[in-house]
Amino acid sequence: MKVTKLIKCWEFGEAQRAETVLSLGARIDPQTHHLTLTEGATEGEARTPIASIRCVRFWLLFQAMAVTPDGTAIGFRLNDGSDELYWDGGAWSLATLDAHWSSNADVSTNIGAFDWTKRKLGVAIRLTATAEALPYLTVVKALYNGDWRGAHDELIMRSLIPDLRDNVEFIKEGLFRNGSGGAVGSFTTSFKGWDRLDVKDVLCVFNITADPEQNIDLLDTYDVGTKTATLTSAIPDGSKALAVCLVEPKVAFTTSRTFHEVATLPGIVIDRFREVGSRPDHMGYDTVIDETTGEGWKVMPPKMVDYRVRLFLSSGSAKDQMMLVDASKAHFRRQRLLVSRLTSARFTQRIVADYITEQVTGHEELHSGRFEILIENALEYHLLAERAYAVRRFTITGPPDVVVE
Repeated sequence: MKVTKLIKCWEFGEAQRAETVLSLGARIDPQTHHLTLTEGATEGEARTPIASIRCVRFWLLFQAMAVTPDGTAIGFRLNDGSDELYWDGGAWSLATLDAHWSSNADVSTNIGAFDWTKRKLGVAIRLTATAEALPYLTVVKALYNGDWRGAHDELIMRSLIPDLRDNVEFIKEGLFRNGSGGAVGSFTTSFKGWDRLDVKDVLCVFNITADPEQNIDLLDTYDVGTKTATLTSAIPDGSKALAVCLVEPKVAFTTSRTFHEVATLPGIVIDRFREVGSRPDHMGYDTVIDETTGEGWKVMPPKMVDYRVRLFLSSGSAKDQMMLVDASKAHFRRQRLLVSRLTSARFTQRIVADYITEQVTGHEELHSGRFEILIENALEYHLLAERAYAVRRFTITGPPDVVVE
């Protein structure tokens, strides 16, 4: 496996204020973008959001860019997505006491023993001040080995497709007639032509024979595992019922429209992914240094790339197609950010070409069309990381002689 050294950063600016949990006397300074304490407070705590980093293969280093005047201190705990842990001198242990905090040096030296298989990381921070001085923190960084396989893998296969599967759902109505010879108090959503549909939920059920205006909802519960809806009142023999369901479309990536010959409809196919612009990362390279040894790594700047992505939508009926298009477009209007499920990085996404109808040759019975989105400021990591070393001693010669250590 080829791994790439990557850095996860937690900053303390206005953009991060809503996601950072502050307690006791901790605050984010809006002018300096520092994590510090309120005036008069002697202690405070903060917790970063927990990052889900699916590509991590090993935690390497940890660094907190902080200033701690004499008598002040900053302690740390690591969160694995479930628990806060501290370094007890021999292992990462559950933090249960107020004294269970680790120094920057202890975390950096021992983060390699932190369980990376959970693929989640958050940082809890404890600031302690004196009457004369306040500590402050500007950024927390974690260096790790990542299984990064390219922009297509990160953006499309492991981020956009799962995001569409999780968030795009549309309403589909199912009509059935009870011809069982007796009243039925439950039914499955395996209606004619629905046997392969992924029905995520049943929203309501109406007896449209007795209640054509659909005023009385008969739904009690829906079991998604068995696809069984249980009713509060049975449907009499010979009556018709209408089930309003929430359906998840199939989502796939392909370069061939023949996908539709074997696909279960309705579906969303990503059939074009192309670069439309790039530029160097204006932030330049970043480093993570072990403050105990003064050694670390310099991660070279990634290339920032914009990608244009085409989505081809198809359904078996005009009504389903209309509902699918509306649900898909609404998703991108709600979700202006695409969060990478590999690195937790965030990229903007927006519709740049509106939906147009398009017929598939040989499949005139399908209702289909396409629209395009733009994913901006995606990151491509192609340069290798280099060893980096902290400046431990800076000497100025000449009168007057000054040594800064």
